[in-house]
Amino acid sequence: MNLDDVEIKDDTNLEKQVFLRQDQEQVLKIINSFPKTDREIFIRRFFLLFTARDISSAYKLGVQLIASFQDQNMKLRAFGRPVNATVQMTVENLEQGLVSHGTGSQTEAIYGTDQAGVKHKLEVPADANVRPVATFETDAPKDSRLSVNLPALLATYEKSIASLAISIPEDGEKIINRDIDMVAQKATVKSIKRLSPQSAELVFQLNTGDEKYVGISSFHVYSKDIKKISLEFSGDKAVMILEFDRDMDETELDISWPTFVINGNWTINTK
Repeated sequence: MNLDDVEIKDDTNLEKQVFLRQDQEQVLKIINSFPKTDREIFIRRFFLLFTARDISSAYKLGVQLIASFQDQNMKLRAFGRPVNATVQMTVENLEQGLVSHGTGSQTEAIYGTDQAGVKHKLEVPADANVRPVATFETDAPKDSRLSVNLPALLATYEKSIASLAISIPEDGEKIINRDIDMVAQKATVKSIKRLSPQSAELVFQLNTGDEKYVGISSFHVYSKDIKKISLEFSGDKAVMILEFDRDMDETELDISWPTFVINGNWTINTK
C-alpha cells in the first residue's frame, strides 16, 4: 500500500484545506519512509479510519484448533486442561422446573511458541459467541509459525449412560459395588449411607477402567423423586448428597452427559 494512492479529504474549512495541501508532500514523504508494515498500519488507522481492532486482526496470527471423535455423541466442550481439579454441581427440582448449575468449565491458557522461542497466548476473541471456542487470537505477527502445546481437552458424551435403582438403608451404610460403563471411562457405585430421614450420601469411585489418559470430570444426575442433588467430583472420587421431600427407601437415578478430561499433550504446528 502506497500513500500516493490515498486522497486526503477534509471539507471543514478552506483555511485548513490550504494548510494541509502545503504540508501534504512532506507528510507523504515521511510516511512513505516508514517500514512497509508500519506504513500500512498508519494509513489504515489515520486515513482509511480502520478501528484498532480491525488493524490488529489484519496483522496478528489467528489459530484454529479442530477436534473430532469417532462416536458422534462425543462432543468437544473446551480446549485445555481444567483450572480446578474439583468440580461441584447442584440439581434442584423446583416449581418452575429443573435448575442446575456447577463449576469446572474454565480451562488453563494455551500457548504457542514461535521460531524464536517466544510464547504467545491463544486468546478467546472478544466477540466470540459460539461455544466451544475453536478459533483464537494471538499477538504473533501474521506470518509467524507457531508450535502450539495442547495438554488436554474436555469432551462430553451427550447421551444417557445408565439408570440406577438404588435402595436406601433405614440407617447406616450399604455397600453396592456396581460398575458403570461411561463409554470413555468407567466408574463404580461404591456405597450409599442414610444421613437423615430425608437425605442420603452416594459415593462413586471414578476412573476404574483401563483408559489411563482419560479421566471423568463430572456427569449429570436426575431423579424425579429427589428435591435436590449436590455433587462433588475430585480425582477418583465423587460424592453425591440426595435430598428428598419425604422419607424414602428407594429411588431411581438417571446418569447422563459425562464429561471427560482427555490428556494428550499434543503439539500442533501452524503453517
